[in-house]
Amino acid sequence: MADESYKWSNVTELAPAAFTKDGRLKQRGPAMVLFYRPSCPWCKKVKADWDKFAESVRPAGVPVGAVSIALYPELRVGFRTVPTMILYKDGVPTLYPSDAPRDWQSMCVWLCSHLDNSRALGFCSTAPRKKCLG
Repeated sequence: MADESYKWSNVTELAPAAFTKDGRLKQRGPAMVLFYRPSCPWCKKVKADWDKFAESVRPAGVPVGAVSIALYPELRVGFRTVPTMILYKDGVPTLYPSDAPRDWQSMCVWLCSHLDNSRALGFCSTAPRKKCLG
């Protein structure tokens, strides 16, 4: 169960059952996951943008999740700091750059640059892209 301060509107809280033993997401296709610690001030700062990002990418059919590493430290695989955002494509992780902006619009643009053409054309070149780009 997530920390009460991390109730999400558009994000699915994930547990170990969503991952393989080697830390890959079981979800087929693309999915974005935020790894956070409820007590982390940087995580608290990105929370609202992560929720807005999830709402914005819904038309693309890209699920957006979050994992509390305070609850599930065993899921901290392949990264050292939080918040960490990872795009999984058929389970294979690609880390969102730690030095990239953490606002929802920048996350949308980054996601569009990492989606395959068919999914990107359906989302990134339509009205939701304009929403993401402001």
